[in-house]
Amino acid sequence: MLLIHNLSIDLDFVKNYIKVNLTDHDEDDIIQKMIDDAANDAEIFINRTYAAGAVPAGIETWILRCVARAYEKRGAGMSRQSVGSVTAEYSEEEWQKEKENALYNYRITPGL
Repeated sequence: MLLIHNLSIDLDFVKNYIKVNLTDHDEDDIIQKMIDDAANDAEIFINRTYAAGAVPAGIETWILRCVARAYEKRGAGMSRQSVGSVTAEYSEEEWQKEKENALYNYRITPGL
């Protein structure tokens, strides 16, 4: 069973998170693709899935952050995120490290 089908977050939730007007449907397809891609990336990394309603909040939060990053930069190699007056840029390598840090505790390692 795919992780994407068991998330408690949906397109409207994600649109609200990334500050896209819920009545604006022009980018629904691309945002849904970003959700699907982030969920797939998480599932591949953690090497497991969860039952409906049982996906840990940490995984869903990581998916939200991935979609926000992808939506903001639309495929650029760098991401800039601001929190208050602090701005940070992340390379793809730094995002990979962040993924590993955020999702590692949920990962099942084959062969162990």
